[in-house]
Amino acid sequence: MRKNEQLRYIEHFLHKTHDSFPFMQFRCEFDVWNSTYVIEVKPFSQYSKNESYSELEYNFINEFESKFPEYLVMFVSDESLTKVNSPILEIGNIPLQSFSRDFAQKNYRRLSNNITEKTSFLRSLP
Repeated sequence: MRKNEQLRYIEHFLHKTHDSFPFMQFRCEFDVWNSTYVIEVKPFSQYSKNESYSELEYNFINEFESKFPEYLVMFVSDESLTKVNSPILEIGNIPLQSFSRDFAQKNYRRLSNNITEKTSFLRSLP
């Protein structure tokens, strides 16, 4: 997918924000029906209680909607009714589930060989 100007603008903001708040995660989706970029922010505690982040978000929304008046941008949490189901952009930590699955797939042979060797060794003990 070729990134449009709006998405590049969002991506730049999210990278910059992630640099300031490296523990935060962002996922962005575009809703074509109402021309809205929906950005999910995790963790909820930072989304709802971090005043520094809230100020950045507020300023970004105003800048974005001034620069791109035909589009909207909406920030949500993972606890919101609006969900990001098909992200076109993800910034931040890789979810542990994905990391664990990828790690296991990449290291399956080494892990299974070690298990086989240990099982064989244990079977040989009296």
